[in-house]
Amino acid sequence: MNKKQNIVLTGTIILGILSLYIMQMGPSSILVQIKRGLAIESEVMLNMVVNIVFCFIVLGCIIGPHLEKKLGTKNLYTVSLIFSVVGVFSHIFAENSYKLILIGRSVFGVGFGLSVPFIGSAIMKWYDGDARERMDTVNALFPFIGTAIAFLSLSPLTIFFDGRWEKALAIWSLPMFICLLVWQFRIKEKELTVYGKSEESTEKGTYAELFKRRELRLLCGIFVCDFACYSYIGVILPTYFFEIGGINETAANIIAAVAFPIFGMLGSIAGGQFNSKFKRRKPILCIGQIGKFIGLMIVCKLYKYGFFTAVLGIAVFGFFNGFWMPVMYCIPMDLDNMSSAKVGAAFALMTACGIAAGFIAPSIGGAMTQMFMRQSAAVNSFVSHTDALRQSLWIFSFTNILSLGLCIKMMETGKRKI
Repeated sequence: MNKKQNIVLTGTIILGILSLYIMQMGPSSILVQIKRGLAIESEVMLNMVVNIVFCFIVLGCIIGPHLEKKLGTKNLYTVSLIFSVVGVFSHIFAENSYKLILIGRSVFGVGFGLSVPFIGSAIMKWYDGDARERMDTVNALFPFIGTAIAFLSLSPLTIFFDGRWEKALAIWSLPMFICLLVWQFRIKEKELTVYGKSEESTEKGTYAELFKRRELRLLCGIFVCDFACYSYIGVILPTYFFEIGGINETAANIIAAVAFPIFGMLGSIAGGQFNSKFKRRKPILCIGQIGKFIGLMIVCKLYKYGFFTAVLGIAVFGFFNGFWMPVMYCIPMDLDNMSSAKVGAAFALMTACGIAAGFIAPSIGGAMTQMFMRQSAAVNSFVSHTDALRQSLWIFSFTNILSLGLCIKMMETGKRKI
């Protein structure tokens, strides 16, 4: 594979996967507009616009390795992009239909889920050495870059389209479609250099075999705890900043983008550098969980000191949420007897477990918010709602203590000691 092929390959993977992550949490940045447009009254139904996708991401993760066995790694990405393009573009028809936006999000979710085993297999198969670790770091950056772009762009796009939030969502099918065309007509799998073990078969019982590995079970548990907290924050954060800051929706999205995903990007870069230099996984895992808990304690317990403390706390949470992510993607590749197909299946297994928690968490959070609002003595509905959001977030913060316990049980899989 020459340098030009490598650039096209890497560019198409990065742009395509990044576009998927933009749309994963995209509606959360314009929930206020969607709520008005579709006249949604229930907090749980509103959160479902975002978190319905997680259920179908799990489905895609489960069937992805089996599709890879039949179609190959390259064609798995093709199918992923087709589902994603169709699902995202269909949002344009959802202006007055709550059902249609859920259907579109569901189809997109399948496409997103198929991309998870693909990216694991692709990194293991087509990258080697430092390039593989760099791609692991890039893979860890995707959620934060995607969420930042979503928070920064979707509200202005809604304004640009005269309040048509469905057009602001559907426009993101364009980069996915471009990647689909380039991938289909410019990338030839037979011309790609294969580095990792490239057995395309994902034998029956692979998930059961992988789940027998202690480190992968622990990673699944850690990702469940992490994604439950991450997904709930991703859903409520723009609304929370909008209400406590007394600012408009665009400003709330910009501040949320800087405080959460952009600091998450910085954390991922720092964690990736630490990981590349010292080749140690466990310390980074533990530091990440401790930092996340401290960040949320700042948000939930120091709120009386003003809006700045909420932004600071979310920034701390975002940084440490990114700090440990590169390591999570390295550990399956560290383990013995892992082919590219098995690494892809491991990525799918971990993600499916985490995303399942991400599907449930916003609904649980929404129900808790409604419960706390009913118990609130505040007369002002904004004050009542923000207090309820903060109390539910405090409860979710303890998922990071659970994940810390699991990290402590992890075996060190890195190759060199500090």
